[in-house]
Amino acid sequence: METQSGWSSTRAMDDLVARGTIVLGGPVGDGERVVLVCEAASTEALTDALADDPWTDSHLIDVVEPLCLRLDARRP
Repeated sequence: METQSGWSSTRAMDDLVARGTIVLGGPVGDGERVVLVCEAASTEALTDALADDPWTDSHLIDVVEPLCLRLDARRP
């Protein structure tokens, strides 16, 4: 992953983690893809939050899907 284009410019992702927008994330399967689980008021709010990340304008972020979270150990 560290060899991907824009890796050294991903401070925007670090900021989203610090703000709680990105809840968790990591490589899937063979590492060619990554899943990010995010928390936002709406798809539009998440898209706006991701706009500052250099990967957003590339092929690296290409799907934003809502998730109905049924299990969450972070909240009682």
